[in-house]
Amino acid sequence: MATDEGTPDWEQIKKDWAKASEALGPMPLKFAARPKEITIEQLFPTGNYLNLRVGMTWSVGDENPTDVMQAAMDICNNFHRAKFPQLYDKEGKPKFNNYQGEENEKTIQNQPKLTGFAHWEDAINKCTQIEKPDGIESFRAIADMNHKLKEVFDKKLNELKNENSNAGIKRMV
Repeated sequence: MATDEGTPDWEQIKKDWAKASEALGPMPLKFAARPKEITIEQLFPTGNYLNLRVGMTWSVGDENPTDVMQAAMDICNNFHRAKFPQLYDKEGKPKFNNYQGEENEKTIQNQPKLTGFAHWEDAINKCTQIEKPDGIESFRAIADMNHKLKEVFDKKLNELKNENSNAGIKRMV
């Protein structure tokens, strides 16, 4: 499709265009008036979020305008294929045909850090034993400074005492 210098091989383009025109047959386009010029512009991807607009204007003489448009599109496609071969597979088909966009990275949302009363309330409620150093008794001094926190502390302390007493009864039985 392209010569060593990177310019399109016009003879090959003409042959490809002739084959495509034969395969497609006549295209039914009706024009109100015969156009004098046809401009074709195509937007091609060149990388992530990068595009290249390739276009051309073709003067129409006695040719069929549909054939002229098809030839112009073929030239634009071949130019892009010659300039950006990495975007095409070995068969010459564009790799970007079914491009769906970049996959979003999964974001891990961390729980917001608790502060103040909510922090101490959460720490007290997570306790599973009574005795220090890891038990609820390690929070007694902090709970004594705030009456709302003291209520949370006392409630959890009673829950743990009840669990311990129930566990003792179960052991005896």
